[in-house]
Amino acid sequence: MRGWWSTFFASHRKCFFCQNVTALYAKKPIERMVCNRCFRNFQLIHEVECIYCGGISRSGKGICQDCMQVAYFERVKNRSSVRYTTFTRQQLHMFKYNGMEVLARPMALMMAETIYNHYKQVQFGCVTYVPMDENKQKQRGYNQAHLLALEISKRISVPMYALLARTAPSEAQSKKSRVERLKIGKGVFIGREDMEFAFSKQTVLLIDDVYTTGATIRACTQVLKDQGAEHVYAITFAR
Repeated sequence: MRGWWSTFFASHRKCFFCQNVTALYAKKPIERMVCNRCFRNFQLIHEVECIYCGGISRSGKGICQDCMQVAYFERVKNRSSVRYTTFTRQQLHMFKYNGMEVLARPMALMMAETIYNHYKQVQFGCVTYVPMDENKQKQRGYNQAHLLALEISKRISVPMYALLARTAPSEAQSKKSRVERLKIGKGVFIGREDMEFAFSKQTVLLIDDVYTTGATIRACTQVLKDQGAEHVYAITFAR
């Protein structure tokens, strides 16, 4: 009886972000998780300019200013799903600091779509994520990048491993120049020795929530390659 009733009188779904009703007969999974208004407020990134990080290139050479300031061999390929607008910042704050772990589901779904659009020819061996400082993670109770990686792993059917560890807490960035923020000191991230078998000579998909200067992604990528990864591609929710 319950199954028959739900077939003809489907219950309303609520938006993960604002709790308003989503599309009753949605064709796409994201439409069942996010209402039209919130989806529009997330400014999806459809086109990329910088061939490396996907950011805005004003040089006319297809490379952004940030990527031009780092060595060629340090540049990594990153793609992001949405722009870091005020609305996006608010939702990420809820996700990271207000215990809204459930937001990993719709965010990861949008990221999975970005992976398909930009990396569909790439054969990933495993998924990993940017680690948090251990004390900070204990205070928060979770690492948002880890939650995103778990969801993405399920979406794209690629195993997820915790390949990296953080040895030092993140430093305040507000007093640093942009050039200083382009680099992260060596030794901040290390590879987990018990996980080398998981990604040796494989292509790794690295997950984080926000891309700013790319310093974190580059530092993690270098460690993964030093530990034996063949290639590393990054995906972030916002930039």
